Amino acid sequence: MVWLSVFITANLIGIGSNLDNCGIGIAYGSGKIKFPYWVNAIVNAIGFCTALLGAW
Repeated sequence: MVWLSVFITANLIGIGSNLDNCGIGIAYGSGKIKFPYWVNAIVNAIGFCTALLGAW
């Protein structure tokens, strides 16, 4: 049953990260602030690495 705990934890981290990114996107989008794609890729890579580290 350890796999179930890891699965739930990883999903909760992913959901929390997506909700955080959604809030930030709404805040910057309402201010008509746009970022280049490479900045978005860096932010996503950092989020992926922290989520992976948190699930480990």
